[in-house]
Amino acid sequence: MPDESSNYVLHISNRIPLNAVRWNPGNQDEIACTSNQSDNVFLFDIGYVSSTPTEVLHKGKSKFPSLYSESCKSLTDITFTSDDKSRIFASGLDGAVYMWDRRSSKTHCLELVASPEAQFNTVKLTVDNRTVFGATKNGTIHVWDLRGGRASAAFQSHNEVQQLMSVKLSTLLGKIASLKEQSNIVSSPILSIDFNPSCSYQLAFHLDDGWYVSPNSPLRIIVHFRNFHLWSFQIAKFSPR
Repeated sequence: MPDESSNYVLHISNRIPLNAVRWNPGNQDEIACTSNQSDNVFLFDIGYVSSTPTEVLHKGKSKFPSLYSESCKSLTDITFTSDDKSRIFASGLDGAVYMWDRRSSKTHCLELVASPEAQFNTVKLTVDNRTVFGATKNGTIHVWDLRGGRASAAFQSHNEVQQLMSVKLSTLLGKIASLKEQSNIVSSPILSIDFNPSCSYQLAFHLDDGWYVSPNSPLRIIVHFRNFHLWSFQIAKFSPR
């Protein structure tokens, strides 16, 4: 293959393969990375061309160590809060989503727990940074309200956040006759999710079997939460070219 390195604006080598890279919206010179071979978050300052991260965030001791396997400790995805450059969320293969507050510690301060078999592929925050969405290898989307969930409208404790809800996408899709007629709907890993920047209550999802969101498709699934739309799915069939 031809050497394309001369086309790079910036090239920072790393000793381990990366599976997620995200810009810090509060610092245009900082990127965060995760690897499926590590349970750390690596931060780089692109103003300095160095393979050594400027900061490394570690997963601390879990509140539920008996639930998780030592072989599923890696982190799969990361996201920053849009209003605070110090807070970072990362999804893990061990059935939890973790949050770090870099102002106070390099170890995680919040652990959002689903179940050991969840194995999160990706994590996203709503525009108001109040709700966390995590999507898993078994085709489920889990949701947490950082203000305290169903029990309270106020955020009570970094250590006590109850899961708001979880939705198995194959179950929802299986209830739609027109889709069942087209294909056999089975549980499939959710590879990625994201919010529509122009319509904050629409959540797109990409499944391993090719289902994804299209804003012009005829189907809409809407879940209401506290008098506003928590998500709105519009689904179309993806055909690889």
